[in-house]
Amino acid sequence: MIFYDNSGWILPVFSWIGTVWPAIKKPMMVLSCYMLCAYCAAVYFQVTFGENGPTTSVIGGTLSFLLIFRANQAYARYWDGRTSVTMFFTNLRDFLMLALMYVHGLKLDMKDRPSLIKKIEAQCPNASERAMRVRMDLVRLVLAYAVVLKMHTRIAYEGYCFGRISGETKWLVDWDRLRLTQLLKEDEFYAIDKCIGIVDDDDMPSACSLDELIDQFRGRLQGPPRSWPESFQVLLDPACRTHNVMMYFIREVLFNNVNDIMNTSPWGIKERFVPPLNKLLQMAQFNFEHINQIISTPLPLPYACLCKSLLAIFLASLPSLLIDVEVGPFGSLFIPMMVALALLGIDATATELENPFGDDENDLDLLEFIAGLEHESLQLLRMCGDFQARAAFGYRTLPEFVACTSCKPISVQLCVEEYAAEEDVGESGEGDYTRSTSMDGTRQGDSAAGSADDI
Repeated sequence: MIFYDNSGWILPVFSWIGTVWPAIKKPMMVLSCYMLCAYCAAVYFQVTFGENGPTTSVIGGTLSFLLIFRANQAYARYWDGRTSVTMFFTNLRDFLMLALMYVHGLKLDMKDRPSLIKKIEAQCPNASERAMRVRMDLVRLVLAYAVVLKMHTRIAYEGYCFGRISGETKWLVDWDRLRLTQLLKEDEFYAIDKCIGIVDDDDMPSACSLDELIDQFRGRLQGPPRSWPESFQVLLDPACRTHNVMMYFIREVLFNNVNDIMNTSPWGIKERFVPPLNKLLQMAQFNFEHINQIISTPLPLPYACLCKSLLAIFLASLPSLLIDVEVGPFGSLFIPMMVALALLGIDATATELENPFGDDENDLDLLEFIAGLEHESLQLLRMCGDFQARAAFGYRTLPEFVACTSCKPISVQLCVEEYAAEEDVGESGEGDYTRSTSMDGTRQGDSAAGSADDI
């Protein structure tokens, strides 16, 4: 997403990136040559191709109505997508806030505890540790769910609708996979990774480990290698997608830590609090599916065909409708080109707004939402008094090819230190990832980007 000062004229008029000019430059160049040749022929042979009469007004008015109606529908889809993204992250934030509050742990003094809790506490001395683990699991899974949304928007249209994604998209998806490995356990990540559906050279869905993903990005943080093909195949078969698996993991943690009527889990969530939490997850899942619906449901082909066909016919008929030697080059060339610019620009704008998700310049900035959720999650852990769970998270440097896609200055991403890769930041500021393994085989990592309190 591009922010700009709409109060001035210089920036909106003379901008190139993110405007309609890159999309319509080729049609405008072809049309300019076509109109110039037609005008020169009219001057040379003293021929008048047509007259600017009622016919031109009817055709131009009808075409303008169709294009503007399409642009309005595309703008409505854009705001619909923006609302769905906002509600998705709002529901996740509310779920996380309430869940962390409901997991009380063992904060009260022994004298204030009911006798049944005292008995269970004597049988379960590590209840406080379990409460910390529940909070940590909820935070990391919710953040992983947000990352899955960003990864899904990268490949939902080109990959799951057409079966191919570009090498650049594959590179960004692999970075999202590396990000997920630093938030999920190995079995959780492999369950997610199998549902992505990207095919490798062996005609099988690709599955990468943390080591393989680290080796892929070590020393190369600018783009995909030249040895990669131009595109990668994505399976089109109906299958379980990544967001459904993530929702299962979140609900599994929620329902496995319910404190029922027998008070079997004093560190857990009271049974009566589970339905509202599940309702928030259900609403977040609905927003996710609505985003997927916007991406995978393009403009109906008959309407798109009608708009494109009428626009092509109108532009091809411009010499016979508007070129008149008597009005001179201004009325015969400049005015028709402005009409063509308006029609082509409206069509390009509608095409840009129909799918506001992905990595284009005007697409919604999901990285900003994810970064905000990361900082809010750590603040919630501090506010609920679980500094041990807060200490389990750290930051890693976000590479430039990912950070540049956001409209905000985002330089770090959150990870679980236990699952994360070790990071070495060189003088250039670009992270080089390696993996360190402890004596018991647990993945460890130290953050070179600093603690969250310093950011």
